[in-house]
Amino acid sequence: MELKRVYKTSELCEMFGVTRQSIYKWRLAGMPVAIDNTNNDNIKGKTIRYDLDDVMDWLNSTSKVGYISVNDPGDENE
Repeated sequence: MELKRVYKTSELCEMFGVTRQSIYKWRLAGMPVAIDNTNNDNIKGKTIRYDLDDVMDWLNSTSKVGYISVNDPGDENE
């Protein structure tokens, strides 16, 4: 089974050209999160990661401007 790449908040900011605050607001608005252990006090270091396909689906389903696309920095074919 192939593991799916997940992205840090800073990587999403770079891909979409937005601030960390924008990503935070998107999460509050319902953007899906792949990994979130920020509410677990037993884990050292807080982690939030995003599945790009899920984020893109969410953005496109909620976007008022139409289809959104992004260049995946891990995509060598671009």
